[in-house]
Amino acid sequence: MRLLSHLLALSPILFLAGCSDRFANDSSSSIQIAPSILTRVSDLNFDAGDRIGLTIVRSTGNYVENNPLTYQGSSFVDEHLTWYDTGNEPSTFLAYYPYAETGIDGGFSVATDQRSGYASSDLLAAVKKNVTPTSEPVKMVFYHLLSQLDIVVNNDSSASVAEVIVSGFVPTADVDLLNQSATVSQEAAADDIVAFEETRDLSYRVILVPQRAPLTVTVHTVDGNTLTKTVSDAALEGGRRYNLSVTLTDKELDMALSGEISSWEDGGTLVPDDSMGERPEGGEDPDVPGSTLEYEGETYATTVVGGMTWMAENLRYVPDAAMVGSTIWYPHGRKEDVAESGMLYSYAAVMNGSSSDALPVQGLCPPGWHVPAKAELETLLAFATVDFISDSGYYMDGSYPSNVSFLVGCDADGSENCWALRKKEGELSSLSVSVGYGLSLRCVKD
Repeated sequence: MRLLSHLLALSPILFLAGCSDRFANDSSSSIQIAPSILTRVSDLNFDAGDRIGLTIVRSTGNYVENNPLTYQGSSFVDEHLTWYDTGNEPSTFLAYYPYAETGIDGGFSVATDQRSGYASSDLLAAVKKNVTPTSEPVKMVFYHLLSQLDIVVNNDSSASVAEVIVSGFVPTADVDLLNQSATVSQEAAADDIVAFEETRDLSYRVILVPQRAPLTVTVHTVDGNTLTKTVSDAALEGGRRYNLSVTLTDKELDMALSGEISSWEDGGTLVPDDSMGERPEGGEDPDVPGSTLEYEGETYATTVVGGMTWMAENLRYVPDAAMVGSTIWYPHGRKEDVAESGMLYSYAAVMNGSSSDALPVQGLCPPGWHVPAKAELETLLAFATVDFISDSGYYMDGSYPSNVSFLVGCDADGSENCWALRKKEGELSSLSVSVGYGLSLRCVKD
């Protein structure tokens, strides 16, 4: 980042004056940041102890620059950072995560070895203009500035994958916080980046600096084999997630890079209102996957996960009121929860008289959409964050357990069970459950 190159530069005298008046107030006037993040590589929330860097720009210069604030459960706080005395003067707040002591004036680099994790490479930024001193936390929305590449390996070789390496991309970005953008550094060279293994021998993930360049993927197998393939013109934009499909045999590697398949928001469209933050003029909201679905008087947000278009909300459709309480149930047993959590359906209600012998199965889904098959649930498991599944609970023998939620699929497992995706204790898994249970349904576009 060429930090605030188009804003007023800070003079030593003004900075010292700012330091003097900001510590003159008592601790009750400390500055706090209440964050909202559309998505994050590891979760949809910050964790206790996470730190952001905050710069506050006034008309007289920078009030503070790269001041660290620590997350304490609901907001970022530095008890020593207090408001300036001129209470009606507006300022601009610029924040980024993860915090770096040296700031990001000289740019931001992703880790070249992301095997142990990629959270430290996930650069988030937030801007809030016209901020005046307040006793309430300042609400700021954090957006992704970099790109995420998900690599799915269809391994038809005789050996499992040892590691996946992405080459050809420069790992360093110049960052403009005010405009929430990251562009590839012209002064840095391309480097190899080792991807994180999400699911052994199946899915891998890497955070990259947005750029347009040839992208090479190298797969090493445990038997010492090395296979390489290049996409000659890969264009990745900031804040976007892309899918790369790789087919691996003993002799060759084939792959295809899709266009942009999704924003990083896997769980729906969380669009903040004006009070929560500002998106740069001319920018595109990264949480809008492109369309909505109208069905039986209801509107559903849609999103793209793993190359497939999904409903981003649970189905609320009730084909027959008489079915409620017998094969369809209200979430948590409460009708008022339907708008947020959707209905709960038995396997028979979901299939609506169809058989899983011939795919796709429309079932209760609208025309052009279908009930997810087991393979589609497995793909969702590989790509989706745990928050993709709503906390809707399920129905079981007259009760509504709320500590577990499911997404139902169309594949039967014998005569008494069907396949579903389960959310329990912050983890996703696929398993078979009773066809008599009431489960949530999200349809997939044909």
